Amino acid sequence: MTVMGIKIKARDFLSVPNLITYVRLLLIPVIIWAYCIKQSGTLTAAAVIFSGFTDVLDGKVARRFNMVTDVGKAIDPVADKLTQAAMMLCLITKYRLMLPALILHIIKEIFLAVTALMETKAAQQVHSALWYGKACTVILYASMLLLLFVPQINEAVANIVIIICMASTAGSAVLYGIHRFKAIKSAKS
Repeated sequence: MTVMGIKIKARDFLSVPNLITYVRLLLIPVIIWAYCIKQSGTLTAAAVIFSGFTDVLDGKVARRFNMVTDVGKAIDPVADKLTQAAMMLCLITKYRLMLPALILHIIKEIFLAVTALMETKAAQQVHSALWYGKACTVILYASMLLLLFVPQINEAVANIVIIICMASTAGSAVLYGIHRFKAIKSAKS
């Protein structure tokens, strides 16, 4: 099958790294259940940590065994973003500033999805995440884990943590935007 000029093989959907990524997607309802139903920050954090472990593992397996696929390059960040959104959605119940952080996150991801499609169409290839996207992910995960593990955290400190998340989200969006528009312009010339 060919999508936007990219050849996708059916077996790519079932590669080991992509199967590991699917586990991360399946953990999203577990994270929400652990936080909202069980009301356990520790259980939620454990699910998030395991999700993060699968994120690292799928990338290492893909690179080590030459199993990097365009399908994986596309679904891995989707799993990351949905996991991040789920954590933020859970934390809205406790931290008021998390709502604007989630809205910013959603706006950023819509912007990045649109620009990624434009770049893929122009360059005829799917690109992997860049360092600032990975840095933003690390900051978001670390911040969310802190807020989950330390539920009695001072509100002012929690707000500073959330503001740091928002700044990294905005910074990542700007850097990706600059990079992608340059790549699109370059591919068209």
